[in-house]
Amino acid sequence: LYITFADFQNYLRNQPGNSTSINLIICTVDYLLRLQESIMDFYWHYSSKEVVDEAGKQNFLKALSVCSQVFNTITETIQGPCVGNQMALANSRLWDAINGFFFLFAHMMDKLSKNHTQLELLREFLSLQKDMIVLMLSMLEGNVLNGPIGKQMVDTLVESQQNVQIILKFFDMFLKLKDLTTSQA
Repeated sequence: LYITFADFQNYLRNQPGNSTSINLIICTVDYLLRLQESIMDFYWHYSSKEVVDEAGKQNFLKALSVCSQVFNTITETIQGPCVGNQMALANSRLWDAINGFFFLFAHMMDKLSKNHTQLELLREFLSLQKDMIVLMLSMLEGNVLNGPIGKQMVDTLVESQQNVQIILKFFDMFLKLKDLTTSQA
């Protein structure tokens, strides 16, 4: 019996031979959405405070670490590509979670970049953002031009346009600072 990685990926979505199949892909997205909502609660708690205190930083770091693992796990379930899992994700609440994370990334970058004591936490948000972008790119792997996943992704980006613009301004500023610090005086 020859079993491929794709067989294991598909098994996460559908367990043939079992009386009940549990779509672990969708369960994982539901968990990601709960994590995003929890981090959003942390954000609202600290949004009016000058800095995130040490206890808050530790809570954020733990939550971001788990989120990173979840993003990476979801990415592994679709790479190859595994079209069945991509379509399951495309029709899930993944896009809601991504919209929420775009909000968090934009507003936390803005908040954390204003105080040098917050740079460690800022780096972790940037790392998590990278994991999310890799997931989004993996969703496009093997898809046709103008396919449903690409359209859903564009809709998500349009819906998050204000937050994406904040993120892009932050990166533009970062690149300009890098140019300033590396140019010959």
